[in-house]
Amino acid sequence: MPKRLQNVAVSPQNLIVAEMKEIERRWKAFVCPSCRCVFRAEARHEGEGVTCPSCRRLLRIPTEGDATPPLVATTQQPLLQESSVEEQPTQPSGRRRRKSRHDPNEWGGDGDHRRSGGTGFRLLLISGALVLVAVIVGVFFFTNLGVHQSGDVEKQADQVVMPPVVPAIRQADVPLEERSPTSLLAEIQPLVEKFMAANSVEALLPLVRNPSVADARMRGFYRDGKVVAPGLSKIRDDMGLSIDGNSVGVAVLTLELEEKGLSLVKELDGFKIDWESWVGWSEMPWDEFLASKPTTSRVFRVTLYPVDYYNLAFSDESKWQSYRIESLGNEQSVFAYAGKDTVVSQMLYFSPDVKSRCVMLALKFPQNAESSNQVEIERFVKDGWIENIKTP
Repeated sequence: MPKRLQNVAVSPQNLIVAEMKEIERRWKAFVCPSCRCVFRAEARHEGEGVTCPSCRRLLRIPTEGDATPPLVATTQQPLLQESSVEEQPTQPSGRRRRKSRHDPNEWGGDGDHRRSGGTGFRLLLISGALVLVAVIVGVFFFTNLGVHQSGDVEKQADQVVMPPVVPAIRQADVPLEERSPTSLLAEIQPLVEKFMAANSVEALLPLVRNPSVADARMRGFYRDGKVVAPGLSKIRDDMGLSIDGNSVGVAVLTLELEEKGLSLVKELDGFKIDWESWVGWSEMPWDEFLASKPTTSRVFRVTLYPVDYYNLAFSDESKWQSYRIESLGNEQSVFAYAGKDTVVSQMLYFSPDVKSRCVMLALKFPQNAESSNQVEIERFVKDGWIENIKTP
């Protein structure tokens, strides 16, 4: 116990109070003026220097007579900034002076700086929302623009006039005059073989022109319905081809080596045989015509030769022009006459270099005919033996 308390009677309460006063007298609280750290220092260090336990700054512990600074020191920063602003050169009156970010006169100090931060955050949110809206609107706009543009492209594609599609030209579609003999022979060979081997009207009809017309003609020509098939030995390709418009004439050798002419006509479904020219068909059989001497004309396929023969009803040379006509195969031969300076005689004109002509003529006998081998040419029908058959 301290000496100054030895002779004093002390109660427990007084002892505790005295002890606490002794502690307060031995230790004192101190605030670092730099970092505001509060720490205790022993009283024996009054007037001496101590080190701040926080910022390690050397401090002097004030004595009891010294005036201690307040715990919260006033900041000197605004004064420094204000003095620095005053030292700046005066700006021109036309321009406004930009205030310092930390100017205490702007927005009212530190508390207003916090409000300024909140405003920036709100502006950031608003800006982000505007950007998002702009992105959505842009996507919607460009999507619709793409749809409209695709629609416009489709409309333009519909309006584009495409060039006509030119089909590949088949050899069979080329005009006959422009085709090679080899290709023509290769195309007609199978048809000729079938035709030459046919032994009935039923076998011939699918191979010939206009079978609906040829049917009755064939059955009148082949009265028993039987056809003698000549057969094909070969097509005389060495004789060449005769082309006239859409018809082709070839020379064929039968199995008996008989040479005959065969005509084929190019139609929509391919080549067909002209059966009438093959058999020299006429509207009336020759033997019946010569026996009955009809005064009504009938059409015949004949070979015509110019001659000078005038007799009986046709003895007046100034009135008539004489010819000799032959049926197919020269089975029949008669004299025929056409009135001079008529359309018929003009159609039957022969140039000097022509010796014969295959023609179709309408023939008849004169009234009270005295001869069975003299006939009148009433009408020139057609040059050649291939007629323009009309479907009934």
